[in-house]
Amino acid sequence: MSDEVSLFDTGAPKSVAGPRAMSDSQRQVIRDAFARLGVSGARDQFDIVEEVTGHRIVSVNNMNERTAQALIIGLHRRLETAGRQRTGNAWADREEDTWIDRL
Repeated sequence: MSDEVSLFDTGAPKSVAGPRAMSDSQRQVIRDAFARLGVSGARDQFDIVEEVTGHRIVSVNNMNERTAQALIIGLHRRLETAGRQRTGNAWADREEDTWIDRL
């Protein structure tokens, strides 16, 4: 029984890898997306990061790989809808066609 690993072992915790940092390629995709959206100010970019991901950051270095991917998806959605005219009607302004539209 002494050779078995105990679930309640109180030994020193082994190092646990934290979230991976945002990659250089993700950083470049995000820069390009902000440029295409015309958002160049850091404060405006940080506000959009919080709006899209739900994470408030104070430095680009605070972004991990998962948050960066969520931001990339959100920025691409904004790019897709950037040229559309908003009518104020949620049905008319929906982003995707429904099965009714495809009939």
